Amino acid sequence: MISSRKALGFSFVAAMAALMALQVVPGRADHEDDVIVLGWQRMVGVPAAGAGAGGEIRGIPGGGKPWVIGNSPGQVTTDGDVNIHVRGLVFDPKLGPPLGGTTFSSFGVIVSCLVPSEDNLSLVPFNIHVPGPNPDGTFPVDMHGNSNIHGKIMLPNEFIAPIVLVTGSFKGNTVWLASTGF
Repeated sequence: MISSRKALGFSFVAAMAALMALQVVPGRADHEDDVIVLGWQRMVGVPAAGAGAGGEIRGIPGGGKPWVIGNSPGQVTTDGDVNIHVRGLVFDPKLGPPLGGTTFSSFGVIVSCLVPSEDNLSLVPFNIHVPGPNPDGTFPVDMHGNSNIHGKIMLPNEFIAPIVLVTGSFKGNTVWLASTGF
C-alpha cells in the first residue's frame, strides 16, 4: 500500500509534468507555421552537359561553363526564410582557367516551385528571387565562391517540387550556377 506521503509526492510530480506539458504546447503552436519546406547539405554545380541553354531548369539556363560547389547547407521555411552557406562555388578546375575561381562578385538566389496554372489544368514554374543586400538585390561573394545567403521571400499558398538555384548574371541574363540536388 502506498503511504499518503508517497501519494502526495506522485501527485506533485504528475501535476508538475502536466504544467510543463501545457507550457510546451503553446510554444509549438506558435512555431507550426515555420516548418522547413526544403533542407539540404549539398548542392550541385552546372555539369558540362548542362552549360548553356541545354541545362535549362524552370526557364533559367545553366552557366556557360561547368561549375563545382563544396558542401553548401541550407534551408527554406514556410515563413519564407532562406538561408544558404555557399562554399566553393567556382568554375570546374578540371577544365582550365580560371582554376577553381569565380569571376562573379555576387550571386543571386531563386527559389523555384511548381504551382497550378490559372486554368488549373497544369503545373507551371513559379520562380521567386530572394532579395539580397547589394543594390541589385544580390549577395556578395568572395573570389573562392563563398557567400552567406540570408533572405526572406513570400511563398505561394500551394506549391510542389521546390528547388533552390544559386545564380549569376552573364551578359545581362540570369544563369544558374548551382542547384539543390546531388
